Amino acid sequence: MRKIKTLSLSPYNHTLGIYDANLGLREVFHEFTDQTMTQGFSRHPGSYNFYPFTECMQLSIEVWLADPEDPVVLKPNTVRAIMVPYSVPQAGVKISDLLTVVEELILIPEGGYALVFELWPEDEQAALERSSDQDYSEYGFENEYSTLTFYPRTTPVLPEILRVDRWTSPPNLDTYWPLNPVYPLVMEAELA
Repeated sequence: MRKIKTLSLSPYNHTLGIYDANLGLREVFHEFTDQTMTQGFSRHPGSYNFYPFTECMQLSIEVWLADPEDPVVLKPNTVRAIMVPYSVPQAGVKISDLLTVVEELILIPEGGYALVFELWPEDEQAALERSSDQDYSEYGFENEYSTLTFYPRTTPVLPEILRVDRWTSPPNLDTYWPLNPVYPLVMEAELA
């Protein structure tokens, strides 16, 4: 497994976009519903919108490319983890805040993948050691962290919530959308 990109962005409207590099921005911003928010993501052909815990000020992201034989392994500090099928086109994938203030092209081999989105707020112990006004903004966590890992797969991948908001102490924030997925997961969102 190798890290292929590190980036940081401020998610617009509680949303991180991952999409086929051939698509325009109007084709990747999805309508969100209570069901898509409580499953942590929405999908429209060629694109996914993933939802951070809150209206965070900063989302730091590491993008990883796994080897074909690598099993899916979550980080110990991951609070939320979602696995979805993703087909990478020859043009690559873009990751965006959906305002295109940050829009990064990720070039990985064309093909089918299990895309795993992992999310956690800053280290809980570090947060406890600081004053509370530094940990949260009016709308949510100041900082959230994520990995997007592309696992090459030759067999179909089913969408799955791998970890449902595992907290030591859940946040009490107005903009926090806890996961409470209803199966089957919604895999066809309308465009905004």
